[in-house]
Formats: sequence, C-alpha cells, structure tokens
Amino acid sequence: MFLLGPVFLIVLTVATSSPIPESRIGLTPAVEPFAGVEYLLPTNVVPQKYVLLLKPNLSGNFSFSGEMTMTVQLTTTTNTITFHTNDINVTSVTVTNIDTASVVQVTNQVYLETYDFYTLTLESEVAVGNYEIYVAYTGYHKDDMRGFYRSSYVNSNDQKVWLASTHFEPVRARRAFPCFDEPALKAKFQISIAVPEGLHAISNMPVNSSAINDGEDGLDWYHFEETPMPMSTYLVAFVVSDFEKTSEDSVSIWHRPGLQSQALYSASVSPKIIDKLEEFTGVSYHLPKMDEVAVPDFSAGAMENWGLVTYRERALLFEEGVSTSSYKQSIATVIAHEFGHQWFGDLVGPRWWSYLWLNEGFATYFEFFATALVETTWRLEEQFVVREVHSAFSADASEWSHPMTYDVYSPTEIGNIFDSISYAKG
Repeated sequence: MFLLGPVFLIVLTVATSSPIPESRIGLTPAVEPFAGVEYLLPTNVVPQKYVLLLKPNLSGNFSFSGEMTMTVQLTTTTNTITFHTNDINVTSVTVTNIDTASVVQVTNQVYLETYDFYTLTLESEVAVGNYEIYVAYTGYHKDDMRGFYRSSYVNSNDQKVWLASTHFEPVRARRAFPCFDEPALKAKFQISIAVPEGLHAISNMPVNSSAINDGEDGLDWYHFEETPMPMSTYLVAFVVSDFEKTSEDSVSIWHRPGLQSQALYSASVSPKIIDKLEEFTGVSYHLPKMDEVAVPDFSAGAMENWGLVTYRERALLFEEGVSTSSYKQSIATVIAHEFGHQWFGDLVGPRWWSYLWLNEGFATYFEFFATALVETTWRLEEQFVVREVHSAFSADASEWSHPMTYDVYSPTEIGNIFDSISYAKG
C-alpha cells in the first residue's frame, strides 16, 4: 500500500516481546504468550479454496448479499470451527465433510465482536480431513472506504453515479466475505459477481465467462477465472462500475468515462515498469493481466491488490499540459511501488504483520529503482537519499521510534505500524 504525503509515527500500545505462535512465523515461543495472541485464529483449520458469489446493490439502502463456500482442511479433531467476519450478517451456514459426503450438524453459532471471530459449534468432534463451509450472508456498502464500500462521482450530466470498490488491507476482507483473514492463511479464489445492466465487474483474474440478463433478477453475471495460486485475503479485490478502460499490452487503466486522455501516461509507463521488474528479478509476473483503477474515493494513495491495483484518481491520472512534472513523477513512482508489491508482498510475503517492513521496504525501494530504469533522466537515485533515507533517519530519531520487527495483534496495532519505520527505514 502506498501512503500519500508524510507518513506519521504513531504510538503503539502493544506488549513488548510477546511471541507469535509457531504457525505464524516458524518459531517456537520460549515463554508463555503475552496478551494479544488471542486475536489470532486457531491453527487447526487451514483454508484451501474460496468460492464467492456476490450481488452488490448500488441503489436503495446499498445492501449486498453473498454466498461463500470455503474448502478447508482440519488438521486435528475438533467440535468448533472459527473464522473471521465483521459488519456482515450471517443468514445460513452448512458444514459438509467432503471425504464422506455427509453434512455435519451445526448446533450453535457465536460472534465475538472484540476479535471478529465467528465460531461454529458442531454436534460432535469431527475427524481430521477436508470440509466445506457454506455461508450465506448480507452486508452494506458503507462510504468509509473500507471493505466493500461505495464511492461516487458526478457525470457530465450533473448526475451522481455510484460504484463499489474494495480496500481490504490489512484486516478488512472480513467485511466483504467470511474468511480466514490472516496473511499466512493463503488460499485460491474463484469469484462471481452479479451486476445490474449498464455496470460491469472486474477482479484479480480475467473474466472466464459472462451471462447477460441471466435468471429471474435480470442481472449480468461475471464469472472470473480461479487464481492460479493461493493468495492472502487482503489482496483480493473487485470493482463494480460504469468505468471505461484505456489499455496497452496486458495492462488496462480503468477510469471515469471521458478521461481517456488522462490515462495515457499510466497506460504507457505501466507495462515498461513490469518489464523492468521481470528483468531485474528474473521472475515473470504471475497473473495473466494487470488492471489499474482510478477510484474517486480511496483512503490510501494506492493498494497492491494482486492483478487489480486501486488508486486515488490523482495518483493515477495525468493531464498533459496541466499537471506538473513532479505530479508525473509521483504517478510513475506510485505505480512502481505497487508493481514492486506484485513480487514482494503478493507473490511472496511475511506470514504476519509484525514483518510489514519486508513488504513496504522492498516496495519503497523499487518505487525509485524501477522507475529510474524507465525514466532515466529523473535522477531518482539521488532523490531516494533525500526523500527516504533522510525520512528514515528522522523517524528513527523520534522518541516514538520502534523496531522494524514489532509484535502487533489487534487491528489497531496492525494499522499503526504503517509508518515511516516500515516504509522508509525498511
């Protein structure tokens, strides 16, 4: 994720030296865990695949409905299954033992708001094996730029046009669908989204098939290809809008209608940056396409969702003859930052948020390094020293400085380490 403007240090109210369970970082705790580990999910349920059906609603009360089927592996016998939800209403749950093709009775359902835990109690202990958890639910497109939220713009006819976008990092995927919302718990995703006539949907993967005016409700269904490899929940994304796209090679810039001229620079520089990152790392970009979306309302500068990067409009759109040269540089470096994440953070990444600096430190470096390989006259290597090295020195000299690797557990603690230590010092 790219943060526009200064990154401020925030006091972290966390317990020091509190170990993270072995499943999260591969280390065995030497002492009893301190307060905080209760925010972590039990480790005996491992997600394998998510199949998500979504019906957004951009009119009326902005409610949406969804159906999620989670394929999981139980690694120990248990009579409870716990996953994350937040701000969604579960209406139906079914648990099925895949190995025996039998339904497991759910005797109780409890939501623990403090930890966003939704726990199913089963009629008896079930064996180690493979299971499906089906959850039907409803939610609301809020306007707080978190989860699956609503945004809008005013068109050329002075009419407000609604769209829906996502922002899940670090712990907000649970606001869009039930899931195991921890970065280490990667799984494959297969997503389908139904939209009214006149709108379209995009997601991390290309559309596999679409069905126009399908079914009694007359919605257009977009069925996306399954992700080729497991991915963290916070990197899932989808956008429902009437946007147009400007494309070059396998990269598409999605924007409000009529802004094609402002998307030309991003469409031109994006595939060049991908080429340079592939050349430098020796690893090909792993997905079949790259979509970049200029969202009217977006809380961060940009977000590295795998194959579907979202931006503030001013972080992606450039108007020739109007926008400044520094503005153009900002656009290129933000794109390079998010594309760096496609390798460092998306393809591989830390098992827990305590190691956020490994994500953001690499991306901040490639923000300058990759752009310098494309825009060779901007002297970005020198700018890196002034903008990032000096920023890191200043942050580290502050009384609120903290170690780069810092134990965090709650959503508030996790959010607070998106700071200069993780980005500039990292």
